[in-house]
Amino acid sequence: MIPVEILAVIALAGVAALIQSMTGFGFALLIVPPLVLLLGPREAVVLANVLGTAIAAVMLLGLHREVQWKTASVLIGASVLGLPVGLLALTQLDPDVLQVLIAATVIVFTVLLIRGYSLGSRITLQGSLAAGIFAGVLRTSTSMAGPPVVLYLQGTHMPSGVFRSTITAFFFLSGLAGVAVFTIEGTLDARLGLTGLAATPAVLAGLLIGARLYERVGEARFRGVVFAVLIASALLAIAGAISP
Repeated sequence: MIPVEILAVIALAGVAALIQSMTGFGFALLIVPPLVLLLGPREAVVLANVLGTAIAAVMLLGLHREVQWKTASVLIGASVLGLPVGLLALTQLDPDVLQVLIAATVIVFTVLLIRGYSLGSRITLQGSLAAGIFAGVLRTSTSMAGPPVVLYLQGTHMPSGVFRSTITAFFFLSGLAGVAVFTIEGTLDARLGLTGLAATPAVLAGLLIGARLYERVGEARFRGVVFAVLIASALLAIAGAISP
């Protein structure tokens, strides 16, 4: 990876971490499409998983007291079941097909989030299992494990603090499982690991700035800009995949 690419990764990680800090989700949705254009879909997915897991670890330090562990445990355990399926897609699909799949996933889930769509009105074992498995498949195929869990939990009228804490615990522990799978399979190598390490200071800065903005600006006013960026970056990724 050349220095310009590393600097671009660092900048993207900082901005995406800021958004994650403000909204509780959105890191992978935002960072993966431009990383796909920069590095290719497979490396983008693996690196986004590493960075996203690191972000969740830092955020969980301040949020762990409000985690609804009963729900989080089912979601995390179910996601592990989906990881091998997603890994198969990541390693076997044609890169251009995978790139379009990633971008389409961003667009679909962004539209659903804009419309306030939810997958249920209460927490159930069946719902948690389904959302968790789907999230696991998406984690290792696109790095976007968050949307199925967000869409599932936001319809349950869970208090915002509990919601942010629970999905952060899910991101961290399911992310660790994803990183382990990538390491065992060999898609996570030393080069990507060092790139993730280089981006860590920018990630920490983004988290701190995002926390300050969350207190002053509020999440609702910020979401419109986030959604617009998500759609634009996904469309660019699709254009990159289908252009000759």
